[in-house]
Amino acid sequence: MENYRNCYEKGWNLLLEAGIEEAALEARLLLEWVCGTDRNTLLAHGDRTLSTGERQAYEEAITRRRSRVPLQQITGCQAFMGLEFQVNGHVLVPRQDTEILVEEVMRELQDGMRVLDLCTGCILISLLHYSNGCTGVGTDISGEALAVARRNGAALLGAEKEYAFLESDLFDRVEGRYDVIVSNPPYIRREEIDTLLPEVRDHEPRMALDGGVDGL
Repeated sequence: MENYRNCYEKGWNLLLEAGIEEAALEARLLLEWVCGTDRNTLLAHGDRTLSTGERQAYEEAITRRRSRVPLQQITGCQAFMGLEFQVNGHVLVPRQDTEILVEEVMRELQDGMRVLDLCTGCILISLLHYSNGCTGVGTDISGEALAVARRNGAALLGAEKEYAFLESDLFDRVEGRYDVIVSNPPYIRREEIDTLLPEVRDHEPRMALDGGVDGL
C-alpha cells in the first residue's frame, strides 16, 4: 500500500517525463480530485494510506494526462468567474482570458437587461449569475455543447433566472431585440490549428477553434 505523498511524487515524475509544464501542480490536483482532499492533505497527512481503488484511479488519471488529455476533461470541471463549470470534450475549457470579456460586459450591464451570447456557455451563465433581473439567450451550432450549457445553467443559475439555449448558427434562429450582444467565437486561423498544443488540437472541439482561413 502506498501513502499519499509517495503517490503524488510518482505522479509528478510521470507527468514531468511526459513534458507537462505544470507537472507538480497537476499531479496534486488530480490526487485531490481522486481522493476528495485539499492542498493541506499533502502537508499535514502525507502518510495517509490510499485505498486500492484510489491508487488505481490516480494511476489511470495520470496515464490520461500523460497522453495529453486536458486536466479539466479528466476532472470534468473548470473554475471560471468564481463558479465551477462542468466540461467535457464537446466544449472549450473556459479560459481566464475570457473572464476579461465577462468583466467588461458587467461594467455596462444594468438590472433587467436582455443578453444574447453567441457561441454560448460560461459567458451567459456568469453574466446572469452576477446580475439582477437580467434575462438571456445563448446560441451555439453544437447540440452537444448546448447540452453541457444547459446542465451548467441548471446547476449554477437555478429556477429563479430566465434564460434559454438555442441551437443556431450565430443569428440564424435568433428573434427579438437585446440590450447586450456578446460572443467569444472561433478565432484561430485554420492553418494554425495543427500548431496548437496537443491538449487543444487533439481534445477540444475543432469547430470551436477554427475561425476559417483568416480567423474571422
